[in-house]
Amino acid sequence: MLINQQKDFSFLWVGKNKDSRHIIRMSPTEGTILHMLSVQATTRIVEIGRYKGGSTFILCKSSRKNIPVISIDSCESLEPNKNIEPPNYLQNFIELKKLTFINKKSEEVYIERPYDLILIDGDHSFTGVSTDVKRYWLNLIKGGKAIFHDYWSKKGVRRVVDSLLKHKIGTEITLVEPTTTTTPSNKKNNDIVVIQKETELDPSIKL
Repeated sequence: MLINQQKDFSFLWVGKNKDSRHIIRMSPTEGTILHMLSVQATTRIVEIGRYKGGSTFILCKSSRKNIPVISIDSCESLEPNKNIEPPNYLQNFIELKKLTFINKKSEEVYIERPYDLILIDGDHSFTGVSTDVKRYWLNLIKGGKAIFHDYWSKKGVRRVVDSLLKHKIGTEITLVEPTTTTTPSNKKNNDIVVIQKETELDPSIKL
């Protein structure tokens, strides 16, 4: 079952038009991938790029109660004068101290503690993505998962991910759900690639 068909998550997609992407900018297939990986998280989760907080909600709701989620966003993508305070559907997670809400550029933030899941969905330029990888790859534990959104639609994302694979810094993984197979080759419904960390970045390698 895709995540948008589940009661706790359906509001993220259903707006005035029932088939529109309402709060979240991911497709139901992409949201399902995020949900599956969040369930598997064992240490903490980091999110770069939040927009309206749809993906943030999935990361918090799907992961275990004791798994902290750190969400980072510069808020530059929001409309001018838009309220940057956490929306109502995220307030409970903040009150329970599960969610840390950071309104800064990702290059201004450093997460000292290890994490085993990171969603990179902020600045989609080559410089932006490569900067995030260089800054956040170190504390992603070996075997941890990095989720890159907009792989097919953004050349900068694709260039960095392909370099990670080429130099065997990470390996691409495929997720299979009982009723849905999700693979990075499906350009229509899935613009996500999931990379499993194999080794640290070599400073001599240009991403």
